[in-house]
Amino acid sequence: MIRVAAIGLYAVFLALGTALLARPAVLWARAMRLRWPTLWDFPPGWAAALLVCALAVLALVVALRVAARRPLRRRHHVALLLLVGLALAARAALPLAR
Repeated sequence: MIRVAAIGLYAVFLALGTALLARPAVLWARAMRLRWPTLWDFPPGWAAALLVCALAVLALVVALRVAARRPLRRRHHVALLLLVGLALAARAALPLAR
């Protein structure tokens, strides 16, 4: 039961971190004019995109360890807390494009 709760907590934190950084990352990608034309530049969005990728990699690592029934190590917990903390700090520091 505790393992299920821990997995659920990981999922909530990973979703929170991704949700916090999704808009700045998308705005940065749009500002690069890869697909959509925009009227603004959003240069600090690369940090948000990098953190979203790091959260996705951590989610994959956690999912593979859980699927293999291997315990999550302390470094996984530290990485999760560090990335979610960085996501909160980045969202607070990044200017929002209009």
